[in-house]
Amino acid sequence: MTTPIEQLCRQQRFSAEHPEWRIVAQNWGQHYLAERRDHNGWHVLAAPTLIGLLDRLDQIEAER
Repeated sequence: MTTPIEQLCRQQRFSAEHPEWRIVAQNWGQHYLAERRDHNGWHVLAAPTLIGLLDRLDQIEAER
């Protein structure tokens, strides 16, 4: 299990590598959203944990 600091560091690294994604905590960290706008419109992802959201974002970026 990762600590909250490790999760925030991972988020910062992802955001630096992929500035097109905007990651935000909702309801004081009860769930997380990521959004990206491109020529097809908005892409929005939601997850109950930051680590789950980052795992999915890594998967999406690896498939691009």
